[in-house]
Amino acid sequence: MNKISFFSMLCLIASYIFSFALAVMSKRRLDEKAFLLMFIAIWFGVMLPKHLLPNLNIVENSMAYFYVDIVKDLALLSCAGAAGSLFATFAESHTAVKKIGHHHDECKFLGSLQEVKAVSAKVSKLTKVLYISISVQALLVVIILFLTLS
Repeated sequence: MNKISFFSMLCLIASYIFSFALAVMSKRRLDEKAFLLMFIAIWFGVMLPKHLLPNLNIVENSMAYFYVDIVKDLALLSCAGAAGSLFATFAESHTAVKKIGHHHDECKFLGSLQEVKAVSAKVSKLTKVLYISISVQALLVVIILFLTLS
């Protein structure tokens, strides 16, 4: 396997990991996350190997074929498990009978203003990290497409 194919496989694995993490950590409803994970599984598990392997002229016995097969299996199994879990949690939250009692005496004080500001600063730092990871993922996808099409 040449260096370009190995680099393409690393970019493929990294873009899958970023896509999976982005889907799981998004602030969407549970059912929307589950559908997003299903689309990621279809893309990385079915469509991408079907179109990536012929464009790279990869034979069935090569290491690149093995790596693409691993990414395909990883995408299908992990996304199916996570999406199934999210669907089950979503269904449980809508079918369970909830008894909501308003007990004002059980409410707890959130904390001081300094604690709220500290949590807000941490959330903004995590948001910046998420945007950086999305940018890196987009760059990796562009690199994969450039390398496979050239």
